[in-house]
Amino acid sequence: MAEALIGLLRQMRFPALIVSMTSACGLAATELAYEPTDPVVAAPQPVAPAQSEQEEPPEELPEPRGPAPVVPGGDFEYVRFVKGSLHSHSTRSDGQLSIEDSLAAYAATGFDFVATTDHDYATVNDEFSRQGFVSLGGEEISPWFRKPDGNTVSPHVGSICGNGVTLGLTADGFPFWLGPPTAIEDPLVVNDVLVSSLVATIRQVREVAEALPVLNHPNFRRGLNSGILLRVSDEAPFSLLEIANQNDIVLTRPDATHEGDEEIWDVLLSAGHRVFGLATDDSHSGGAINQGWIQVASSGKSARQLCQDIARGRFYASTGVALSAILFRQGVLTLKVAAHESEAPSFETQFIGTGGVVLTTQLGLEPSIDTRAFDVSYVRAKVTYERSKMAWTQPIFLRYPEVHDERDR
Repeated sequence: MAEALIGLLRQMRFPALIVSMTSACGLAATELAYEPTDPVVAAPQPVAPAQSEQEEPPEELPEPRGPAPVVPGGDFEYVRFVKGSLHSHSTRSDGQLSIEDSLAAYAATGFDFVATTDHDYATVNDEFSRQGFVSLGGEEISPWFRKPDGNTVSPHVGSICGNGVTLGLTADGFPFWLGPPTAIEDPLVVNDVLVSSLVATIRQVREVAEALPVLNHPNFRRGLNSGILLRVSDEAPFSLLEIANQNDIVLTRPDATHEGDEEIWDVLLSAGHRVFGLATDDSHSGGAINQGWIQVASSGKSARQLCQDIARGRFYASTGVALSAILFRQGVLTLKVAAHESEAPSFETQFIGTGGVVLTTQLGLEPSIDTRAFDVSYVRAKVTYERSKMAWTQPIFLRYPEVHDERDR
């Protein structure tokens, strides 16, 4: 069984990785060697702008886990936001628009920045930026597997703000998404394969692409769950999780036997993992634009500044609800919803704490909660308009959770 798992993973180009096999499956810990002859293939690099147009060398980004948006006892005030998308596709993979046309459509819809994340093809920061609009580097690393029951599962990882190195390639340079799925013959190792694939990919995103890893659409084909992602985050922490992917074929809500993406988020947060939630279009056509996005509380609109603020969790996610301010002062969290007073009764805000427990529900345009009244490790807010459009703030960590970082292992 161990040999079968190793064979599956060696079909994919991953760095050195120790895969821990569960004793229940009778598997021993095995080292997967990363062959030095296995090339890392880079996407075509853009021509550098004239020296006068270049920014100062970017500061080193914080660790992808990033600091919490507020440390215990700290106050903050977010009142200016820029709108952006972190998941979109072009004709370089399976999208219907060229990158240039896709970004022009986003700009015309009021977006300030977009990361083009084609399957297994990387772009780099500012490759397509123009006056007043920023393009962020991106890729969606897209391996897929066929399980013994015949169903396929796609543990995709986004790479944001990276150096332009394409990661989603087999050893012979073939994009994962264009090849056949890797077959998993033994049902006892399905989860081990998914965990190992995600861990290896996240480490490559951080170490090779020097980027921020995003766990994309965990419920796509109901392939992942909180148990798998807890194992992944213990070994290879990630700080960005899609909780509201708006692609029509992606599932996000729970059913009788599966957790929804928000439930998965709360499980990770409650276990001490600092993870920020994203809403995304996952657009493949012009008609899919402006369905899900983030609003970043950024002090600037350069790629460098946006990437730093995203890594720090200085944003909220939305599928249609706009906030004019997020305030945290002396333990009191206050939101200001950008809407006319006549619409106030249509906005419902839930303040959610450890374990996904709803601490309080309020109607209106200026909901608030005194977090000091609750024995919870984090508080986040979810605003719903007429049961369809929503906004999610990032969790405020009220006390330091147990550290989950591979550097401490």
